[in-house]
Amino acid sequence: FAFAVAGAADLVGHALFGFESDVEALTSPSHLMLFITWFLIMFAPVQAARSRTAVTKQPATFAQSVPKLIGYGCMIACIHIPLMLYFNLGGPDPIVLQSFRLPNDYANWRMGISGMLLQTIVLLGFALWLVREFKLPRGSFTLAFGFFGLFVTLLQAWQLPFLMFGGFGLLLDLLYAGLSPDGTRRWQFILFGALGAAALWTAGFSTLGWVEGPNAFYFSGYNFYGSIAQSVALATMLAYLLSLPAPQRRN
Repeated sequence: FAFAVAGAADLVGHALFGFESDVEALTSPSHLMLFITWFLIMFAPVQAARSRTAVTKQPATFAQSVPKLIGYGCMIACIHIPLMLYFNLGGPDPIVLQSFRLPNDYANWRMGISGMLLQTIVLLGFALWLVREFKLPRGSFTLAFGFFGLFVTLLQAWQLPFLMFGGFGLLLDLLYAGLSPDGTRRWQFILFGALGAAALWTAGFSTLGWVEGPNAFYFSGYNFYGSIAQSVALATMLAYLLSLPAPQRRN
């Protein structure tokens, strides 16, 4: 029902202000309503999986996890699409590339580095939440982020998002298999967050460098590797907060 209301509001907006173009499509309030309600719809299979796990006390198989993982990938897309203008990975104009460099380098640095931090929060935050909530079968992150990357690739008719996020999901699966992080293994969970951020930018920038060439980046060494270090530090702090045990309630 809420999605239908958002669709009707979008039509009203078109009648009053015309159709959105370019950045307007990402900032339209009616489109934001559509993304929020779509997010809630896609959360349904994830919530159903949480409820099933709570009842059965058994981890789901890979086949049983497919609806949950596809829903999870769509949830990430609901966050990614309105913010894609700021992102260096999967966005329409990666600000770290020479081809999208603006005349003012200070503005480039601010936009590029802040976009990296924001994208780290979104993607690693979702990944850490999934690890905390579920015991995942092998290949879960590859499927979830590969599906998300395929969605963005089809949206933009650009092959890089699928390669970037599919590679990121594969690296997360390798980290998950090696560390076995969960809500009871706190330091493994925190290490998963830190290494996961490094994996995100390793997969993303390696793909960009492979397609565009190593000289396509214009960030200096300090800005390039320093911004990755900031992303790793931010993901580590986020993992630390998510790993804290719930406080005991007092009667």
